[in-house]
Amino acid sequence: MGAMNSSFPEVMNIEPVIHWDSQRKLIWSDFRAKNKPPGKVPAALSTCGFGFEATEENRKIVSVAVHVTFYQDKSWKNPEHQTESVLAHEQLHFDITELMGRKFHQEIMTLNNKGKLTQRTLKKTYDRMSKEHSELQQLYDKQTKHSLNTKMQVWWSDYIASQIHKTAHNSSYQFINLE
Repeated sequence: MGAMNSSFPEVMNIEPVIHWDSQRKLIWSDFRAKNKPPGKVPAALSTCGFGFEATEENRKIVSVAVHVTFYQDKSWKNPEHQTESVLAHEQLHFDITELMGRKFHQEIMTLNNKGKLTQRTLKKTYDRMSKEHSELQQLYDKQTKHSLNTKMQVWWSDYIASQIHKTAHNSSYQFINLE
């Protein structure tokens, strides 16, 4: 989810969402979608994403807010598969999204430091990173077989935890003042 307009925060306040927080893990009651999504969904579906809102003054971006969000009303659970391992798998989808939010923050700072941060480069960077996010989520599901391959699930869990740790310096992306 990307946005470059001021209506983004209002939209987020209407829909029940959870912002990523290292102290707050997902619980089954966070999954509020009433209807099973179309297609083959094994046990649960987490709908999460990262987006941004940029503020511009005199044709210069002066701040960017990055949001990493879990959409409760779009996230579904199969009542017959509410296990700890499935929930841990879904949490990792959210953690992967957090990692991408942090990487996006780093890209914003790099563009800004080079004097190349514009609405165009910000949008282009977001689009590229959004594609990378989607590909990473698909690879995660494929390699873990949606949590059924426990060996790969452990590998991914360790890998993402290490990446979250390594990118801790990019975790304050909620409001980036560029002035």
